[in-house]
Amino acid sequence: MTALLTDLYQLTMLQAYLDEGMQQEATFELVVRKLPRDRNFLVAAGLEQALQFLETLVFTEDEIAWRDRQGGFTPRLLDHLRALRFTDDVHAMPEGTVFFASEPILRVTAPLPVAQLIESRPLNLVDFQTLIASKAARVVLAAPGKLLIDFGTSPASTAPRPPRRRACLACLRTGRWRTHSCRHTRARPTRTRSRSRPRCRRSRRRSMKRRAERWPMRSTAGATPANV
Repeated sequence: MTALLTDLYQLTMLQAYLDEGMQQEATFELVVRKLPRDRNFLVAAGLEQALQFLETLVFTEDEIAWRDRQGGFTPRLLDHLRALRFTDDVHAMPEGTVFFASEPILRVTAPLPVAQLIESRPLNLVDFQTLIASKAARVVLAAPGKLLIDFGTSPASTAPRPPRRRACLACLRTGRWRTHSCRHTRARPTRTRSRSRPRCRRSRRRSMKRRAERWPMRSTAGATPANV
């Protein structure tokens, strides 16, 4: 996971802190200021990847050379990036914790330049996986006792698969239709039908009936919980 997974303004802020001699300890907190409408809670997720990013944070020589060619930063900043490692403090909610508005999900305490630099990637990881885990939890509450399927390669799944898969499985006892994911998560493989199949037949009902007859023990009807 490259250390360049950060916003450019984080580097410009780091340059300013170094120029002004601002090296004091700082604490950054990740909070949700206000819950979305019709949402009463969220489920924390993404901590494992956030910690992995911090523990392995390093700028390679190739990355520093590329940054140097782009211009705009002093040799002092580049030397600082070359030596930078995260060895500071992180406090966070355990994954799967239900939380509410204004509760700190993740808290980082480090020298100000370091805390500023690492802000973007943990925010990205925790934000996305918390979104998926919270959605999965609401689906479970809306369909208690039902087999739920994560369509891991559907159009909404543009993010990397492992974080999405982890966030879903944090809340679902789920079946999956993507065979590769089943192998790595031990989730039950579940067949679903393509949307095109009923359109290839004159009768949608007949199409679904034929499918159920062919695979009687693995037939699942799907619904998209867009408003759950």
